[in-house]
Amino acid sequence: MVEFNLLDWREAKYEFEQSEIKKIMLAFILLTLIIWLIAHLVLSLYLNHLNSKSLQYEAEREDNPGLITGERSFLTQLKLHQNDIIDLFEILHHPHQDALCFTSMRREDNKIIFKGVAASLADLTHFLKTWVNLKHFSEVKLQQIQWQESNISFQLCGIEQYPSFQSLFIEKN
Repeated sequence: MVEFNLLDWREAKYEFEQSEIKKIMLAFILLTLIIWLIAHLVLSLYLNHLNSKSLQYEAEREDNPGLITGERSFLTQLKLHQNDIIDLFEILHHPHQDALCFTSMRREDNKIIFKGVAASLADLTHFLKTWVNLKHFSEVKLQQIQWQESNISFQLCGIEQYPSFQSLFIEKN
């Protein structure tokens, strides 16, 4: 009877598999470190860029105090805009709108366009009396009225009293 000794072959296969696993693990660790290093480099360059812009802005502000004369600081404008939006949503939430329902609201530059339905023309008129006196809008226009079977659909356009918050992000070159 012939006997084969496969022990040497099994040991060689085991050592080969172990070396392949070590190579894969090393490649994975190196790849992870390279990705981390690249991300760190990109983010640090971005932060350095932002810091230099901030320092440049501060230097311009100190050199030319007329830049901020009569203007509110960015954070003050941000806070005022947030408060105005909160006030507007509180007004829209009031329970006086049992016969009035807004269906959509969209912004175009400094205009906010409201669409909705009212139970009657009297309800819409009553709402518009209070709406025109809001401090949020310099002008309120009724753009469209459409009679339907049981209600009236309408479209209002309100021009914001203050410039939109988006204008705060426009860089002046």
